[in-house]
Amino acid sequence: MKIAVLEVGHWHAPLARIGLEQAHAEVVAVSARDPAAASSWVERFGCRVYADAAALLARERVEFAFVFDRHRDLAATARAVLERGIACSIEKPGGMAAGEVASLVTLSRQRGVFASVPFVNRLSPLARGLRERIASGGLSGPSYASFVDLAGSPARYPAMGCAWMLDPALAGGGCLINLGVHFIDLFAFLTQRPARLAGATLSRAVHGGPMEDHARLLLDNDRGGAALVEIGYCYPDDDGRHQAYAVLGPGWFADARDDICHLTRGATRESFAAPLDAAPFYADYVVATLRAASRGEAPVATLEDLHAVMTIVDQAYARDRASA
Repeated sequence: MKIAVLEVGHWHAPLARIGLEQAHAEVVAVSARDPAAASSWVERFGCRVYADAAALLARERVEFAFVFDRHRDLAATARAVLERGIACSIEKPGGMAAGEVASLVTLSRQRGVFASVPFVNRLSPLARGLRERIASGGLSGPSYASFVDLAGSPARYPAMGCAWMLDPALAGGGCLINLGVHFIDLFAFLTQRPARLAGATLSRAVHGGPMEDHARLLLDNDRGGAALVEIGYCYPDDDGRHQAYAVLGPGWFADARDDICHLTRGATRESFAAPLDAAPFYADYVVATLRAASRGEAPVATLEDLHAVMTIVDQAYARDRASA
C-alpha cells in the first residue's frame, strides 16, 4: 500500500511515524511547509517531499493518506483527499467546527471512502480492559466517569514547530479542542451511548492567553450516565502531566492513575497495567488502521464519531462566548 503523510510538521506526525515503521509501511511521499520537518522521514523511508499537500496530491498516486494540518486548513486538506477517493486517517479535530466535519462525513459517504479518526484512547489498556470485561459479562455497563488530564503549558507547541497552536485564528481554541475531544469520545465509547453537554466552564487564568488553558465539561447521556472531563495546560513541567481517570458501573469501580488500574468489585480487587499517556497509542492506532483499511474492516473511530464530539465542543465554546 503506497502511503502519503500530509503536513509532517504537525506534532502528532512523529508519533504516527513509529506505527508506520512497525507496520513496515511503504511511505512514498510527505508534505511539509517547513522542509526541516521532513528530513527524518526522508532518512527513514526515502520518500519524496512536497512543500504542500496540494502539490503532493496532484503528482502522486497513493492508496492511503495520513492527514495532518493546522486546524484552520485541516478540513480543506481532508476534502482534497476524500475527493480523490483515497482511504485516509484524518487528525482530530477535523476542522475548526462541527460544520466542517459534517461536510467531511457527507463527502466520505458519497465517495464510499474509508476514513478513520485517531481517538487513540479507544485502544488504551484501560478502555480495552473495561470493554472486554463488559463484553464477557464480568462487568455491567459503566454509568459514570471522571477524566482529568492536565498537561504542560502551550509553550511546548512552538518548541515543536507548531506555533500556530497559540493563534486562535489557526487553532480555533485551546485545551478543549485539542485535549478535551479525546475524553468526550472516550465517555461515549465506554458507555456506548451518544454524549450530551450538560455544563461547561472555560478559563484563561493560568497563562492569560487568548485561548482557554483550563476547561471542565459535564456530560450526560440518555441512560442517566454522567461524566466530568477536566483538561488544561496547567502542569508546571512542560514534559509532565497529571492524569487520573475513574469509571464506575453498578457494583464496580475502576480507578486508574500512575499507570495502574485498580478494579474493585464488591470485596474483590484486581489490578492491571493501564498507562494513561496517549502518545504510545498512536503507533497502535496506525497499525490497526492500516490493517482495517486493507481488510475492509471498520476504522478505530469514524468521522461520524468526530462530528458528535465536535458538536459538543461547539456548544461549549458557544456557552463560553455567551458568558463573557
